[in-house]
Amino acid sequence: MAVVLLVEDSEEFATIVRETLRRIKIDVVHARDGNTGLEMLVKHHPGVILLDINLPDMTGWNVLDLFKPVFEAMNEEDIPRVIVLTAYNDAANRLVGKLQEVYRFLVKTTTPLELQQVVREALER
Repeated sequence: MAVVLLVEDSEEFATIVRETLRRIKIDVVHARDGNTGLEMLVKHHPGVILLDINLPDMTGWNVLDLFKPVFEAMNEEDIPRVIVLTAYNDAANRLVGKLQEVYRFLVKTTTPLELQQVVREALER
């Protein structure tokens, strides 16, 4: 079963994402902050990371900076695709996403069907 790492501080939203992806047989591991996300990245080797921007210990962009040394130690085909999943739909964050080379930038108002489709595409590589 494919594994997705969700780095998200809202338990309610995490439950929605977990159930949405479980319906298409994708397992979700959940980290509530960036440091826990780093631990789970190393432990679970996800194919996709769903990353919130606003976290209690750091921004999602700082989380990506933490993840990069781990990514650099991986074979290119094993590096997880990062999908930003945030409430912040502003131009500045979208630009940072492009500069950080995230796979997709989704707003939390995205539909469950769209989320399933984007995650499936990211896992298929």
